[in-house]
Amino acid sequence: GQIFLSADLFNAGIRPAINVGISVSRVGSAAQIKAMKQVAGKLKLELAQFA
Repeated sequence: GQIFLSADLFNAGIRPAINVGISVSRVGSAAQIKAMKQVAGKLKLELAQFA
């Protein structure tokens, strides 16, 4: 996977300063059960609104 760090997040005091919008996982949702995928999908959309 790849984790992208953000200087803007770091400067805003957010630690770790990981940009979750563009960070990726090689495994991704393939390792999650269906219920987790549904919850994670909704949370990801909500997080994207604040990025």
